[in-house]
Amino acid sequence: MGAPTVYYGDEAAINAPSLANGTNGPEDDPYNRAPYPWADASGTTSVYGPADASMISWYTKLAAIRKAHPSLRGAGTFTTMLLGDTTASTTDNSSYVFARTGGGETTLVLMNNGASSNTVAVPAPAAFANGKVLIDGITGATTTVSGGVVTWTLPARSGAILYLKPATVAPVAAFTTTATAAARPGSTDRSTEVWSPTPVTLTPSATDDRGIAWTELTVDGKTVRSTKADRSVTISAQGIHRVSFRAMDTSGTLSATATMTVRIDTAAPVASGTVTGTGATRTIALSATDARSGVSGISYRIGSGPMVGYSAPFTVPAGSRVTYAALDLAGNAAPESVLTAR
Repeated sequence: MGAPTVYYGDEAAINAPSLANGTNGPEDDPYNRAPYPWADASGTTSVYGPADASMISWYTKLAAIRKAHPSLRGAGTFTTMLLGDTTASTTDNSSYVFARTGGGETTLVLMNNGASSNTVAVPAPAAFANGKVLIDGITGATTTVSGGVVTWTLPARSGAILYLKPATVAPVAAFTTTATAAARPGSTDRSTEVWSPTPVTLTPSATDDRGIAWTELTVDGKTVRSTKADRSVTISAQGIHRVSFRAMDTSGTLSATATMTVRIDTAAPVASGTVTGTGATRTIALSATDARSGVSGISYRIGSGPMVGYSAPFTVPAGSRVTYAALDLAGNAAPESVLTAR
């Protein structure tokens, strides 16, 4: 594919025209052995100069672009994308466009050697999907790929070097969830790590100013990658589940990883009671167990009285009926049980 060659002094536009006939006969054509007009050397810089600062800046920019993009140097592919004088369009007759791919990137180089402006419609290389934003390394102008085509206007005798616009911000990955849970008695706190009494649906989504290339959703160590920016997953198995989600945008920038712990407990706690004592009164002791979320509380009533919270054993007249039930931290309620204080 060749390598760029700069004749000595061309980067400073030194004034060294060829001479058809010198005192010693025909001169070099071109006259590319002229001395460089160094500003800090003795002599007169105006003989072949002075060096053109704007031209030096131009060559410096081109060299920096080549250094920054591996597709413009070393191994890779070279593909002609457009020959203006072979297309049906009349707006690109003096334009030529090629693509260079290598080092994990693609660069599109556009040139117009004509005396008038050209507008080109170039079939987009595979790496330039619809919606991707391209930036010209020379001018900083941008364009968005649309309909599988890169459209660009080239002034007379000009060029452009297009590549994916670098990200200024990373994509944002986040969750929305249907998870709900009963608060602890006396508290309205609901953290993101809640116990849910029903299956939980998570909707991870990612946003970015230049489009999402892929997303990754991991549930309990199992990762699924998708090109969709948002999708839903329902978790129904009981227990504690670790979920993470991240996204990459079309410029290759990775988001921070969003994480969530989903706790599911669909089973009610198990409550029990014991009766002890003799004579006119009995002592009632209540207890409950829950295999997952834990017991939130136990409530009871004596006879037809109101339900009250249980905190410690209590006494009742012999023969009393005690109704009791338990609630776990997911909001599951045990069926009411009846105990007779015999």
